[in-house]
Parts: sequence; structure tokens; C-alpha cells
Amino acid sequence: MHPGAQSGEFAVERVPAGVKLRLGTVIVVGGPHRADDRQIVDATADVRQPIAELDASLTGPKTLSLKAAGNIELAGAAVRNLKVDADLANLPANLANGFVPDLGAEGTISGKASASGSLPTPAVTFDLAWANAATRQTKSNGLTDLSARATGKYENNRVDFDANLGS
Repeated sequence: MHPGAQSGEFAVERVPAGVKLRLGTVIVVGGPHRADDRQIVDATADVRQPIAELDASLTGPKTLSLKAAGNIELAGAAVRNLKVDADLANLPANLANGFVPDLGAEGTISGKASASGSLPTPAVTFDLAWANAATRQTKSNGLTDLSARATGKYENNRVDFDANLGS
């Protein structure tokens, strides 16, 4: 652990039965870090920005798994730099239904995503697969048991991706 760091595990209440959530963080606070306390250090030259290192996982029934790890460097209240990698397995697609009215998404999503750089425009790469894909619209048109895969990146305000849809 870094000198001057704080660490902890945090509990979240009211998690549905069968779902486990673990969050771990390490915060490196700003200030001079000295190799030897007796040594005089120029405080303006040796100040580290606060860094939050994160390690989070969510597991649940039917091999549901979401893991994220990385670090976020802060400059005041702003994110100066970030590097986060996420792996997901069997994430229910119906989570999107809370954000898009009448979507009716079904199936599970698995894959990897990573983000790095500074906000508001970090570079993002992804490789995602949607198994047993369906929405209200596909089902109403007789399309069932679809599979979808998308790989790509978001960088410099541009999205480049390849997508395949099959049955």
C-alpha cells in the first residue's frame, strides 16, 4: 500500500438474494512523499496527485459476474487521468430496460471493456457479446434467439466498431 494511503472494504445493504457485491478502494492522498523522513524535500516538486485505485466485483446467480479494476488520478475535483478495465459475464440485458422505455431487452451480455485517458473524452475499447438477444421489437417481428457481437473503440469523439447479428 502507498504511504499515506487509506483502504477499506465497503458493505452495500439490500443486495438481492444470490448477488454478492465487493468494493475495495485505495486512496493515495496528496502531499510530499519522502524516501527518508530526515531528508528535506521540495514540497512543490514532489507532490503526488490523489489516486483512487479501484477493485470491484459483482457476482450472482447463473454465473453473473462483473469485475472492474483500475485507477483514477484526481486534480482537485476533476478526473485528471483514468485507467479502468472491466470484465463482464452473463450480465442481464434487461438492466437496460430501466433506461429505455418499452425496450424489453432479454438475454445476457458478456465481454470486456477498458477506458483510459482524461475526462470528458477518454479512449474506450470494447468487445461484447449478447447471447439470446431479444427486444420487444425483435420478438414482435418473430425474431428470437439472436446473438450479437460488437467490437470497437471510442476515441477523439469518434466511434469505430464492427457488429455481427446472427441466430
